[in-house]
Amino acid sequence: MRIDPIIPYVNSECEDLVEEIASIGVKHITVSTYKPRNRDWKRLSQALPDIAKKLAPLYWTQGEHSGGCLLLPRDLRLRLLSKVRQAALHRGLQFAVCREGLSELNTAPCDGSWLLPRLAR
Repeated sequence: MRIDPIIPYVNSECEDLVEEIASIGVKHITVSTYKPRNRDWKRLSQALPDIAKKLAPLYWTQGEHSGGCLLLPRDLRLRLLSKVRQAALHRGLQFAVCREGLSELNTAPCDGSWLLPRLAR
């Protein structure tokens, strides 16, 4: 299951969600933070103007550019995603991040391919 995107001030406290996910038998979660492009940022700013004001410096001043997107500062991404990882591992779930530059957090491939049965050769 994917938890994507995680956005500070919106849904970054998702330990209860991880608990619910584990309770229904999910074995693996992949998470990712919000990576706005200009058009996405405009929509977010219109829908959640107060949140956008808080997020703006994190993305536009302190953030990183990657593949046409903005990323939260690395230390903030690491803190946010590490909390979700801890919650996942505590509940026996495998965990992965994609496109975050934090593959050291992964306990399994981010695409969940380890869950597919091996085909007879």
